[in-house]
Amino acid sequence: MPHHKHYDWEYSYEIFVKNIKNTNLLMLDVGCGNGEKASIFKSSVSGLVGIDLSMEFLKKACNRGLEVVLGDAGMLPFQNEAFDVITCFHVLEHVDNGLRVVKEIFRVLKNGSFFLLVTPNSRRITSIFTSLVRFLTRSRSKYPFNPDHVFEYTDTDLHCILSKCFGEYHIIPVFLGVMTRFSDIGLKIPPKILLKYCNQWMVLAKK
Repeated sequence: MPHHKHYDWEYSYEIFVKNIKNTNLLMLDVGCGNGEKASIFKSSVSGLVGIDLSMEFLKKACNRGLEVVLGDAGMLPFQNEAFDVITCFHVLEHVDNGLRVVKEIFRVLKNGSFFLLVTPNSRRITSIFTSLVRFLTRSRSKYPFNPDHVFEYTDTDLHCILSKCFGEYHIIPVFLGVMTRFSDIGLKIPPKILLKYCNQWMVLAKK
């Protein structure tokens, strides 16, 4: 696996490799930005498409080897069942209708194929400081540390969205830069209190 400092992308890649053995795949990265996140998958698929609203970002993604499309995550300009795998890194929290985005992803994903999603947990430890800053500064922003975030999700919120589309999915907690393997410290089942306050959610869904 390529070395990158971005743990959530690395762990997504690990999940990808474990669950997807075929390399003759067409992959879509929704909200690809400059293409850095998706590019770690480049050697494991036959085609890699990125879609974003920013032409400036798409130019950089193109330079990283992605085929690029200018478009909206809530209205994907692709035919039904067009892709073998779809990724979506830190996009859902930036849109005002997460369900619409997930429905579109489900529509353009082939039957039997996988969807990988990463989004921050609204109850992560740093959310305590967010509430404090809002109180002290009387900020109108719901997320003063991330003012571009529209809505952040709990695992329950994600269940509500995913269950409307996918019959099979797993919501995986990610803690402080690593996926905690609780068996390494003698715990077969992670304490629920830790799950509740994890840093990010990673979702693996299968259509």
